[in-house]
Amino acid sequence: MPQDGKDFYYIGDEGKSLYCYHIDSKENEKIVQAEEVGAEKVTVEGVSEEGILFRAFPENELYVKNEEGISNLKLSDRLPTDQAWLSGINDITKDGVYFTYQEKYIGEKEIEGDLLMYDAYIEKEDLFGKTGEMKVIYTPRVSSAGNIVTEE
Repeated sequence: MPQDGKDFYYIGDEGKSLYCYHIDSKENEKIVQAEEVGAEKVTVEGVSEEGILFRAFPENELYVKNEEGISNLKLSDRLPTDQAWLSGINDITKDGVYFTYQEKYIGEKEIEGDLLMYDAYIEKEDLFGKTGEMKVIYTPRVSSAGNIVTEE
């Protein structure tokens, strides 16, 4: 899987496959099928030196596809609570991955669908080494329904 900027990655088959369009040869190549990771759908999150990063649903876990195969990066296992879930990948840099995660807000006024959204970062050596921890870089002060978040 060359990362030379001459490929375009996209989702096809109603979200069930990740494809690569090779600009020079004008050929499509199926890179990943959702069923390969036991998922219903996949979405491409980005390309890095380590491979193609994609998420699988409904599991909502981050994977990498490269010459060695497909690996579950288990980013969800590093979130601070069992109640949190990966919301999205914001940016992939040469050093790390910025992402968003959410959890249900439980406070004085419990409102259906009230969420807290956090921004976080993990260095690539920690993400691909599967031993490092993520760092929260933004902690919300107000929930999605407007409730003031207090420190516990």
